[in-house]
Formats: sequence, C-alpha cells, structure tokens
Amino acid sequence: MNQRIGHWHVVVAEDDIYIAPAQGGADDMIAYVSEGDGRMEIAHLICVAPELLSELKLANQIIINALNTMTPEQKQAWDELNTRDGLKDGWALTRNTVREAIIARAEGRKR
Repeated sequence: MNQRIGHWHVVVAEDDIYIAPAQGGADDMIAYVSEGDGRMEIAHLICVAPELLSELKLANQIIINALNTMTPEQKQAWDELNTRDGLKDGWALTRNTVREAIIARAEGRKR
C-alpha cells in the first residue's frame, strides 16, 4: 500500500511502514515506524508535523495579539471560561510558555 499525505508517501510493505518524500524513492526514506498499535496514526502524524507546527506558531501569535487588545476584565472573563471548561488546570491564562517550549523543541532549539 502506498498513500500520499501532503509532500510525503507512506509506504506499507509487509509489516513495515516507511515514510519518504513524494518526489523521492525508497532510498530517500526519512522515517521507519516499527511494530505496535497505532503505527499508521504515527506515520500520518509524522507526515503532517510540519503543517501542525506552522498552525501552532500561527495560533500562538493570534493568542498573543488577542491578549494585547483585551482589557483586564476581558482577560479575567477568558480565564474564567478556560477554568470552567477544564482548560486551565493550574496553568497560566494562555499556556504561552508551554506552547513556546513545544515550538522550540519542534524546531530543534532548547527552551
């Protein structure tokens, strides 16, 4: 089975799953997903990781921009909604530090 996901091909050969560039060949493989449950989901996640990182970076900036336009009262109301929905869990209002640390790790930077 050979499935194209974005710029990548997920190739299933017998019990093996390989990920290679859509324009490349088997020698250009970038990842091998070994045995275990959820292997295909992991392969798909690897393929869309660059898009997910891009969206996370955009969402981070959107949240920062929104915070910079809010009054203290609006920030408090947002905080209350997050707490009500179980999203706060002891973290700061926007989890900005967590997002920026994940972005840094995904880009290979220490944070």
